[in-house]
Amino acid sequence: EDSIRIEGEHAAPEELLFRLGRLPHSGSLPALAGDYGRVVTSRELAGDERLSDQWRDLFAEHGVQAPLAVPVVTHGRHSAVVVVCYDVATHYTDEELVVANNLASAAGAALERAGLFENERRTRRLAQALADMSALLAETLKTQDVLQRIVEHSARLLGVDACAIAVVVPDGREDELATHACYGSDDQLVGVLREAEVGDLVNEVARSRRTVTVEELASETSSQDLRGERYEAFLGVPMRHPRGYLIGTLSVFQREAHQWDTAEIAALESFAHSAATAIRNAELYANVKRDRDTIEKILASIGEGIVATDAQGRVTLWNRAAHEITGIARGSAVGRFWHDVLGLPQSHERAGSDGVVEAHPGGASMWLSITTSELLDRDRRVGAIHAFRDVTATHTLDALRSDFVTTVSRALRTPLTTMYGFVHLLQRDDAELSDEDREAFLGYVVEETERMAAIVDDLQRVAEIDAGSVQVEPRPVQLGPLVEAAAAAVQDTAATHPLVVEVPPDLVAHADPERLREVMDNLLANAIRMSPDGGEIAVSARREEGQVVLSVRDDGMAISARERRQLFTKFYVAPAAGGPAGTGLGLYISRGLMAAMGGRIEAAPGAERGTTFTLEIPAVHDAALGQERS
Repeated sequence: EDSIRIEGEHAAPEELLFRLGRLPHSGSLPALAGDYGRVVTSRELAGDERLSDQWRDLFAEHGVQAPLAVPVVTHGRHSAVVVVCYDVATHYTDEELVVANNLASAAGAALERAGLFENERRTRRLAQALADMSALLAETLKTQDVLQRIVEHSARLLGVDACAIAVVVPDGREDELATHACYGSDDQLVGVLREAEVGDLVNEVARSRRTVTVEELASETSSQDLRGERYEAFLGVPMRHPRGYLIGTLSVFQREAHQWDTAEIAALESFAHSAATAIRNAELYANVKRDRDTIEKILASIGEGIVATDAQGRVTLWNRAAHEITGIARGSAVGRFWHDVLGLPQSHERAGSDGVVEAHPGGASMWLSITTSELLDRDRRVGAIHAFRDVTATHTLDALRSDFVTTVSRALRTPLTTMYGFVHLLQRDDAELSDEDREAFLGYVVEETERMAAIVDDLQRVAEIDAGSVQVEPRPVQLGPLVEAAAAAVQDTAATHPLVVEVPPDLVAHADPERLREVMDNLLANAIRMSPDGGEIAVSARREEGQVVLSVRDDGMAISARERRQLFTKFYVAPAAGGPAGTGLGLYISRGLMAAMGGRIEAAPGAERGTTFTLEIPAVHDAALGQERS
């Protein structure tokens, strides 16, 4: 209302148009036409006191003598004025005035049609932009991408110089905002919006939680300046969370004054809703991801294997413990039937019950304890959770204990039966036995008693090893005599087993001689038992990096890798062993005694057949040996 904007012209001097746009609206010919609501003429401009001096002087400078102003009505209000200028004094006829009114009516109709067309085009553009926003929201959960696309669409659709989205600062005050995305055709204004703090009007939108429109900011000097960059028109709308609290604001800025219509306001509010939805979706996704990460951390920390399956039994979740127990990676398990992944027997698949079952994941054999819980959705089975743990050691131990009871019972029954038979025979009065017979029978009883005592000693030694109370007295020991004595002790029972001993006479180890002799007796007896068809048994020793390495090799039956892993287990008796079955404690005791002396024992397959047991014993330096002898 205070200035004139030229929308179109014909044959008008540029200087006249330039100065018209800078003259006050009051006291002008267009103002009179608008006030009267009809055609206004000035037959002689120089004497027309209705016009201000500025207007009369401007027209006179450019030779205008008789101007005519026709108001243009659109949508029931005067929105424009058509001014016709004559360079001579003119007396307008009624016909000319009718033509002028008709011109104004045509202009008004043209403006209305143009406005309708523009509104329709804007509506289509808005619908397309909103469709694009919906597609983008469905396509990505990257909040920054969506927000940047929203400000771009808003700036282009509304034809503004700049657009910005400000979001409430996390963990800050509810009305503390920071710019997250901005776009526009005015690079300087956009740059300031991106770097500067939000202005007063944006804060007003956040504070009031309502749409704020400003057509002109001439009187609001505190609000129309951002680091020296001025803008005149502003439109801002709040972005609200579905629960009602403020998320941020969406604002557009225009360098020139602009009157915002309802379509523009509705468009920006729609975009604000899309932006709020994008932020809400990102928030939900972040919450879901945080919960999922928490669940994954919990599942990863659980020692039991956890497998989730769908209604058809296909794996949908495979935690780290499941990978570690079975050796099957998650990528190889997901999507397959869980029974096939674990290699479960068909009987368990049909029964589907909890319990301990033998499984073969990846071909390896193990015993698993499995617990299953169904996942139900309104009484409809949608999947299951299977928890399992490796109980191979426990299952094997239970089996070994059972075998041990059988083995010990058999081992004790044999001498007890022999002893009972001879003692019963000696007690009979009608038995005519010579002194030699009685002496022989008593010898058998003593021998079987010693066998029983050895079994009891083994059991007692196992208890000491398990309790960590094995008593050893390490000292320098010459290995040559000790090994020779052990070999001589078994020579009578090894007629078909040539014993080869290669131990340097000066090789000295730091060990308990009695315990080391016990280990050697166990290894030689084991070598004989593992070679039922005979074959050489070789004992060798060498010094190596501060250790004495003592090896016992046999040419007996080969032992599988699985059996070698169980050789040093309590109660384990190798299936390939020949001769009288032992208690399965000898190698377990040997390992415990070696550990107590600071050494260790290992088993490895022979070059062609048989097994080699290797002892590593701390060596004694020559200086220390000399002090010991002194």
